[in-house]
Amino acid sequence: MSRPFLSLVTVIVLFSSFFSSTAPLRAQQAPTARIKIDIDRTIGEVHPHLFGNFTEHLGRMIYGGIYEEGSPLSDQFGYRKDVFDVVKQLNVSILRWPGGNFASGYNWKDGIGPKDQRPTRIDLAWNDLESNRFGTDEFLRYCEMLGTEPYICINAGLGTIDDARHWVEYCNESRHTYWADQRRKNGREEPYKVKYWALGNEIDGPWQMGNKSAEEYSKFALETAKAMRLVDRDIKLVASGSSNYGADWIAWNRTVLQVLRNQADYIAIHTYINNRDNDLERFLAWSQTIDHYIEITAGLIRQAQSGQANPRPLYIAYDEWNVWYRTGNREKLGFSTHSSVTLTL
Repeated sequence: MSRPFLSLVTVIVLFSSFFSSTAPLRAQQAPTARIKIDIDRTIGEVHPHLFGNFTEHLGRMIYGGIYEEGSPLSDQFGYRKDVFDVVKQLNVSILRWPGGNFASGYNWKDGIGPKDQRPTRIDLAWNDLESNRFGTDEFLRYCEMLGTEPYICINAGLGTIDDARHWVEYCNESRHTYWADQRRKNGREEPYKVKYWALGNEIDGPWQMGNKSAEEYSKFALETAKAMRLVDRDIKLVASGSSNYGADWIAWNRTVLQVLRNQADYIAIHTYINNRDNDLERFLAWSQTIDHYIEITAGLIRQAQSGQANPRPLYIAYDEWNVWYRTGNREKLGFSTHSSVTLTL
């Protein structure tokens, strides 16, 4: 994907009101402003991963959204052609799946193999039933159709280290191992070579299945990362940063970064904003809060790297963010209400 350039924007504000007893009419004129965009003054490149997105088994994002078997709007594989055409136009550079909160209770092994033999499970995250008819192969095939980089979030809530390493083996192993051969039985000979993997989702949140303390999560994530890398040393790993900003999120991120600084490539930040109190000024000022989250996390990364002769590069993955403009039950949650993914470099 080509990289657009970020141009310097020069804003010139000209006030035409001058309060003077000799110019009473001019005092009544409203201030005017002029914005000049200087496209000839390039200040840097925009990385393609700034244009990522996220899909979760929530509401109609998967079933009835990008995937709807038997619909006249779908192709022979069950992908909605109308939705695909729109998503294709977005030029999504990286797509995160399967969650989100859903990931913390998801067993990826339920979503492979013959669809009619896949079990229906209770989705504890969103109080729904999960048919598992859309699983790993369906997601990765969709990414290939879109020309999008896949990004998989493992189950660091109720899942195990073995679950995670086996998932990498299923997706990326080229040799004849058990899980690679299971992939072949399911119709995919060549490995998918999934590069980006999240080490869980929002595990500090009390709303999360398998919620852990910073110390508990860091120990689990460290051993999981080691096992996943032993299967594929080329993968990139995203640690679960704090999304529970009402608690001591700085201490959480500090602990995670100190423990995972030699294994993780990114630390994740999530932010959803709304305007439920109808306070426009406060709503627009959220950009300052987001800047604050980034600046603090960047400082914690520098702290974790300090004292190391050759510190491992660590970046921020802002892999859930959006304006959550709807509330209510799952039937009211449409395809467009969830979030975007940004991997900053």
